[in-house]
Amino acid sequence: MKIGIRADINETVATGHFMRCATIADELIKQGATVTFYSADYGVSSFATERGYDNIILGSKWDDLDTEIDSLDQMKGCDAILLDTYYVTPKYMEALHELGPKVIYIDDIHKFHYKVDAIVNYSPSYTEYDYKTEYGSDGASLLLGTDYVPLRPQFSEYEDSDHEGDDIRIFITSGGMDTFGICEKIIRRLCDIRSSQDSGSSPDIRIVLLAGRSFKITDYLRKLVADSILEIHQNVTDVASIMRSCDIGITPAGTTLYELSACKVPSISYTFTDNQLSDAHFFDEKGLIAYIGDFRNGEKTFLDSMSDKVADLMNMEKARRRDLGDKMHAMIDGKGAYRIASYIKSANSH
Repeated sequence: MKIGIRADINETVATGHFMRCATIADELIKQGATVTFYSADYGVSSFATERGYDNIILGSKWDDLDTEIDSLDQMKGCDAILLDTYYVTPKYMEALHELGPKVIYIDDIHKFHYKVDAIVNYSPSYTEYDYKTEYGSDGASLLLGTDYVPLRPQFSEYEDSDHEGDDIRIFITSGGMDTFGICEKIIRRLCDIRSSQDSGSSPDIRIVLLAGRSFKITDYLRKLVADSILEIHQNVTDVASIMRSCDIGITPAGTTLYELSACKVPSISYTFTDNQLSDAHFFDEKGLIAYIGDFRNGEKTFLDSMSDKVADLMNMEKARRRDLGDKMHAMIDGKGAYRIASYIKSANSH
């Protein structure tokens, strides 16, 4: 069984898209498939090579997939294509179907009625879209809800946070290059909070930054590392252990939100792209992960809201934080990639 995966990485498209596809690819390999990544340009190449996957460059525009229709012949022979891009069009979908493979689309924006064999939308907010009514007559399979969150195996281990110190360790990430410089702005505000605390009665704050491969480490951040205020983790594989060493998480409402949930780390979320909004609002409304707002709506308002929510979690008793972490974890069992890979295998065995 030969599977193609269509994904990109660049300054706009975060690495999370590739990572979730690679997690599914790893499961497909375990189930006997061969996997090739297809991308518009070389953004994916080093990531794919590191994990042992072939990467075929289509020489197209990543944000205009109609420009690669003439290159789709390079996908001939694939039994199934897993698509993870927001830039599909009806014309592109039609052309892909004409090649003959099963088409599985990872969706979270419901852009139009997709011509697909299956849709994956693991966001708990998928109920905003009436997929069953819309796709019932198409015969498309619907892989919906948190049973299909594709997390790496390290996140399926049922372990509690292993931090027992008196200080508060705060995990921060933004994914990819952090084009808006959000992480450093958050870190500066946390350092302001740290400086204003009563050292005798307030727990000390330690900041743990998970930085993307292309993240630029400034002199300011290096100074914080030298002063033992900040830890920077870059190009790491065991992300789960880093998360479990923390008491609080600050994350975009993307893949890391689910990873922190699997690790039982009480967190707050933020957004800087439209596709993150529904997850942010869903977890906030359920009382699981407070949403501090969209960075694009104003830096000061964003940071003030973050300060308030961080203070709420810091002032919460450890037992209450642990209970909140347990409730987050209950939604995620870490077996989503296995379920998606199993569907793809079974759909191609008929």
